[in-house]
Amino acid sequence: MLNAGGTASRAPQRADRGSRRRDCTRAGAHANIRTDHHPTGPLAGIPVDTLVTTQWLAANLGATELRVMDASFKMPGITPTAAESYCGRHIPGAVFFDIDRIADRDSHLPHMLPTAETFAREVGALGIGSNHRVVLYDQSGLAGAARAWWMFRVFGHERVAILDGGLRAWLAAGLPVDSTRVTPVPARFA
Repeated sequence: MLNAGGTASRAPQRADRGSRRRDCTRAGAHANIRTDHHPTGPLAGIPVDTLVTTQWLAANLGATELRVMDASFKMPGITPTAAESYCGRHIPGAVFFDIDRIADRDSHLPHMLPTAETFAREVGALGIGSNHRVVLYDQSGLAGAARAWWMFRVFGHERVAILDGGLRAWLAAGLPVDSTRVTPVPARFA
């Protein structure tokens, strides 16, 4: 630390905290930590299968209650855009989860959480109903898929998972991709 004259001075010494500092390694140090606590709120009861494998998704791709979504996101100015990459190749049957569209459009900040009504309307238009199991993936990494997963959880949808490894893992497993535009049948998401 430099003083007003530009020479080094000693940092102020902290007062001895004495008995306030606890040895976390001693027996009984954590006796006041609750172990009977169960989480509540949007993250309560997260299913064990928050991640699904490429093998699981490939085996279940034709299930009527399953919906797959590409939730990729790229920074503005990067080409091709996430939507363009989705159009070039996606998991068969997947629809595109557009984080710019499924957001609070009244906010001056990007990607803010929409209202429950907006979220329900937008994902319903993408063919996602309350009874559907949703698997999200990203073209590179998992950030977009994780964000979309969180949004579904915030709005009470528990049947949502992320494809472990995303599109990269799908391609590495030699599984098919499609470039056909998917036209979803609107569903009721509540």
